[in-house]
Amino acid sequence: MEVQLGSEGGKSVTQAGFGLLEVKVESRNCVVTETKTIAGQIVASRSYPDPGCKLPEQEKPFLPPAPEPGPNGVEIPDTDEQIYAVITQTRGGTIVETVNYWPFHTTTITDTSEATMNVSNIPDEVPPPRTNRPVPFFVNKILKIDHVYRVNYPNNPSANITDLIDIRSSFDSTNDLMEFGVWRDLEGNYNSSWGAHVSSNLVIEKHTTTRNGQPAGVYTDGLWGGVWAGKASTLRKLLALEQRGDGGRFNLKTIVSQIIPVGKQKPVAQFLPTGNTPPMNNNCCEEILDLLDEFKEVLALKEFKTKKISIPGEMIAIQTEGMPAPPDEIISNYPQMLSAILLAVNRYGIDAPITAIVEDSDLTKAGKQENEFTYTSPGTAIKAILELLLEMKAENGARLEIQVRLASAITRTLKIAAGVSESVSTIIKMLGIPVRPKQKSLPLEFNLFAGKKGKGFAKAETSGRSAGSETQLESILPNFLKDSQYELPAPTFNPDDDDIRELLVKILVAVQSGK
Repeated sequence: MEVQLGSEGGKSVTQAGFGLLEVKVESRNCVVTETKTIAGQIVASRSYPDPGCKLPEQEKPFLPPAPEPGPNGVEIPDTDEQIYAVITQTRGGTIVETVNYWPFHTTTITDTSEATMNVSNIPDEVPPPRTNRPVPFFVNKILKIDHVYRVNYPNNPSANITDLIDIRSSFDSTNDLMEFGVWRDLEGNYNSSWGAHVSSNLVIEKHTTTRNGQPAGVYTDGLWGGVWAGKASTLRKLLALEQRGDGGRFNLKTIVSQIIPVGKQKPVAQFLPTGNTPPMNNNCCEEILDLLDEFKEVLALKEFKTKKISIPGEMIAIQTEGMPAPPDEIISNYPQMLSAILLAVNRYGIDAPITAIVEDSDLTKAGKQENEFTYTSPGTAIKAILELLLEMKAENGARLEIQVRLASAITRTLKIAAGVSESVSTIIKMLGIPVRPKQKSLPLEFNLFAGKKGKGFAKAETSGRSAGSETQLESILPNFLKDSQYELPAPTFNPDDDDIRELLVKILVAVQSGK
């Protein structure tokens, strides 16, 4: 048996030999690897964590996540930093153009296109852009074009044109070269930058072009997107110029999907494998265990487990008269609690839509005028109730003032009528004029005998309902609001009797004849 101990390259090695059998144990970074060989041939190997090893703690640098492009893309900073900007373009819309001279026709164009850019293999040190230099990273563009072009000739249908374009393809930028360009921005200033269209290594998944249903080489301008490079402030102006679009024809939209700065790239978080990791020290778990205890306390897991949380049964189910109260609902988990809350809301909530039925909406008409009102939500119903209450409050104020004035006027009228009646009766008695009671017909705006049997001096009887009840008042109201003639007993002279003038004449004649 031969045993060797040693250390090389920051690792410890133990090697034991048993003739042709050799066992090699290697420990590196708290991971132990055992290798067994027979006559120099590896027959078995395994790795496992070293239980007595602890890696030195290393401070991890803060690595901010890369900004995710939103619907308007990534904003280009207004700085002099050299950057590469990955450009993505989309468009979608329909235009209709009509020509009102010979040959009369209407052109309809619908276009939905998308150029999506994907970047990978970015080097640790990105070089600045230069003319005729390939793009320093890998760019893949996915192009989708759906284009429909129709021309309609109303006077010559046989000349109508229908072009259909359906393209699905991808491009790789492995061999695309950066090109230098000079352009004028919105303010009229000249600027320079580099750019590369992604056009090489074409892979066509689908490319269908037809005219009137037949294959044809019809054409539409595509979306190219690509990569821009230069000063960030310069590319910011170029993007503003490009974002003017196509005049609104197809809602062309140009955005920056990714910004890659020139120079050394920021480190990114690495993926850590989960297999054969060293064992964790128990001390490192104390903070996690404390945090779990806090979670348990906040989430009330102990109360759930011991069934100490319950909701009264009458809050969930309707209690029937004469029956025992519904049992309490024992809550053991959050889904059950949510279900109980929804049942309670349904129990005490307001169902929508809300329908109100009025048996008689117009009491001035005979019979029942049933009406139905529906409100789509509790808020709408409450709004209608508040509006009605406020309107009734204003009307009641005005009605009360009118009623007070009517009471004063009626009282004054009754006093005058009583005085006149007494005066007339006294004059008649004084003059000794013989009068007889006679029925006079007096027109009234109301029917004073509504709901009664009998008229005039006959004894009135009610219609059988309880006097003064709401039902009786509602039933007699239509009849009460009718015009009527009231038979009023009034003192009247007998036409066969002498009036005062004739009596005075007779007295004068008698006096004269007596002389």
